[in-house]
Amino acid sequence: MKYEGSIINGFPIVNDVVLYNEKNEGIKLKAIIDTGAYENYLALSAIETLLLKKIQDTFTIHPIEGRMPVSEFAAGLIIQDFNFGHIFLRQMLNIEYPVDFIIGCKFLSDKTFTYSGANNIFIIEW
Repeated sequence: MKYEGSIINGFPIVNDVVLYNEKNEGIKLKAIIDTGAYENYLALSAIETLLLKKIQDTFTIHPIEGRMPVSEFAAGLIIQDFNFGHIFLRQMLNIEYPVDFIIGCKFLSDKTFTYSGANNIFIIEW
């Protein structure tokens, strides 16, 4: 399987994303692939819309702020009609981020990720 997306202002943007809760109620989101993030992050507004239940409190290491507390949730992930099942998400710390969902390197760890700034495209293969 393969997903091809556009690079906008240097950022790989995934437009065909649906996150869903345990009742299979979903919302469509725009996501960014952030190779500087290991975990996946979701905006509080999306967490509240999906009524996601907190799994645990944990922490993250912010590059400027250092160790910061964060809540962890789980939701189902669909990209371009392919269901990846449930993934773990942490509450996004920056409320002014340009998208509601950050896909981190943990998600990409068993996939091939190709980034072509020259062609303004990226490809995820699994």
